[in-house]
Amino acid sequence: MVAHDELCALRALVRAEAVLARRAELVRLLDDGGAGALPRVAVVGGVGAGKSTLVNSLVGRPTVSPVGSVCPVEFGHARVDGARAVLAGAADRVVALGEVERYALGTVVEPVVGVRVRVGAPLLRSVVLVDTPGIGCVDAVRFDAVVFVRDADRAWSRGDSALLAAVVARTPACVVAVTKCDLVPHRAQVVLETAERVEAVLRGVPVHPVTAPFADRAGELADSPFAARLHELSGLGALARALVARAPVGAALVRAAARARAVGWAARELAGRRGVVDPARVEVFRSRVEDVRALYQSEAVRGPAAALPTLAPRAMAELVAAGVAVLTHLESVVGPSAAVGPFTGTGFAASVAVHGAGAGWWAHRGRRNRSGLTAWVDRAARAAESAVHRELATRLAAGPPSTTSPRAAELVALAARADRLAEAFTGGA
Repeated sequence: MVAHDELCALRALVRAEAVLARRAELVRLLDDGGAGALPRVAVVGGVGAGKSTLVNSLVGRPTVSPVGSVCPVEFGHARVDGARAVLAGAADRVVALGEVERYALGTVVEPVVGVRVRVGAPLLRSVVLVDTPGIGCVDAVRFDAVVFVRDADRAWSRGDSALLAAVVARTPACVVAVTKCDLVPHRAQVVLETAERVEAVLRGVPVHPVTAPFADRAGELADSPFAARLHELSGLGALARALVARAPVGAALVRAAARARAVGWAARELAGRRGVVDPARVEVFRSRVEDVRALYQSEAVRGPAAALPTLAPRAMAELVAAGVAVLTHLESVVGPSAAVGPFTGTGFAASVAVHGAGAGWWAHRGRRNRSGLTAWVDRAARAAESAVHRELATRLAAGPPSTTSPRAAELVALAARADRLAEAFTGGA
């Protein structure tokens, strides 16, 4: 509460200065609280952990989000079921629910950034769920809360710990789901071990054992007296209640951090201390793109044949993450983005730029033509670098003119306080 009160006081001071300076665009930025949007919850986990199956069961549509998707699939509420494919460089395309699989798996010729699905599930009145690809991209987008999915039939690994640590470092609210509990005879032991591992990363995170097939069966027996009991035994009811309780807390913190970043940037703008693009950040981006190019070209030439079908989408995910990092840095120059979710803000801009630049990657998904993949990786990496640089230039050119206030020193001090608050709200995410 103290931090929120301090943020309100800082915002009032900076807003008054913006009014005096007749900077209407800064006043609008400071007045935008980001209220009204439902909390956005990402479902993340390792490959094959059961993310898509869990999401489908939570929304009561067992077959919509496919296993092995190469792009995020977002589920929101609507009275009438429907879906839209989000394409790079083109208008969204209306698709039937039965077509979601083709677009999410990347088996169409268009460069698909993601798929938006709308269904009438009760849970979606409270949250928006995003099924994330199992090929990386955890650090590409901000979310209000996360469901970390762990497969009960696999031993906890260092990779699980690293992924969970990366998740909680960026997201203020987390729930853990232990899936496939119907496949193990020692369910209680697995849940206890998971709770201990999670506690080592972050205290206070609830761990829920779930059995998605029970919920699916309950849906089939909707009029049966056993349906409610079967759904409760699935664990999805408890998991959904935890999400509804914890996601708004995470959303409040994410939005508070966004407001603090806006206050800090506006104060620096008024002080005439606009940031500049750090050449070192741009060089890190360039170096990361080169690393991706070298890594995946090497894998295309000498890697195991079994991994070749997913090489292209994995490379795209790495390039998107690199683009997000440098475009996020640009927010200190042209203004912060309060956007949350996979189809808005910096993450979406980077995804569109990279997917557009990597046109043709879908033709290599599933192919084992090593020479074709090698050539594609080179083209995609170079084109993605150029596309993100164009996005940087466009955003810099669109930035408002900088002005200088006679109270510059005081405004710089206010900006530093706002920056500290932003880190405090979400741990620097």
